[in-house]
Amino acid sequence: MEALADALEADANAVRAVLYRDAFGNTWDGHGDKPDWLARGIYAGQNIDHFRC
Repeated sequence: MEALADALEADANAVRAVLYRDAFGNTWDGHGDKPDWLARGIYAGQNIDHFRC
């Protein structure tokens, strides 16, 4: 059980790779809700691939 708890904690603390970035340095790893800066860019007409790293 202790090894399982350690593995779950390690997964929770792992840093995910940045998938999206804007010119102001905002980043998003693609998990969870889409951040406001990305949603505004898409709503303004940019393709999401424009922000892909």
